Amino acid sequence: MLNNFVGAILDREPLIAPASQGIHSVELANAILMSGLKSQPVNIPMDRKAFDHLLQELINASSKNR
Repeated sequence: MLNNFVGAILDREPLIAPASQGIHSVELANAILMSGLKSQPVNIPMDRKAFDHLLQELINASSKNR
């Protein structure tokens, strides 16, 4: 993967996984995380505000446990 990235920069090789495709993997991982934490299904595309709220709740809970 790293060699492909370097080749794309130096030799204009096509990327194996361009960012436009990679963002879908990130959204899927976030949906899996949210679904597991909430024990309920999550639609894709995700509700970004709901995910941000969940992350903030986790940060707040973590800060209180220090």
